[in-house]
Amino acid sequence: MKKSIKIAVISFLMLFGSAKANDEGTEKTLSQVKSKYENVKVYQQASTSTEIVAILEKDETIGYFRDTILNGGGWSIVYVNDRPGYVLSSEIYVEPQLVIKNKRKKNKQAKGDVLGKAGR
Repeated sequence: MKKSIKIAVISFLMLFGSAKANDEGTEKTLSQVKSKYENVKVYQQASTSTEIVAILEKDETIGYFRDTILNGGGWSIVYVNDRPGYVLSSEIYVEPQLVIKNKRKKNKQAKGDVLGKAGR
């Protein structure tokens, strides 16, 4: 009973806390994650016995808030359809981002070349 009250309070604070932050123009950008499988369930609370708020398709992109230690851990707090929900962390992943760095190659000469040319 106490756990469900704590979960309800946390959910309430998440909803109204994020609404307040959005009103002040300090909206936090959420990370994006994708579902690993077909029919990944997003729950109202961090328990598979609670209401399902959404069912995700494979590779569907959703907002990621953070991991949580509720009910022994293994859960992530996500945002789907502008609502917070809980999904098993093992059923989502972060898509790797391709990063291309432009490194300028310096003209490196062997020490022998520099000395050999200077000595001529």
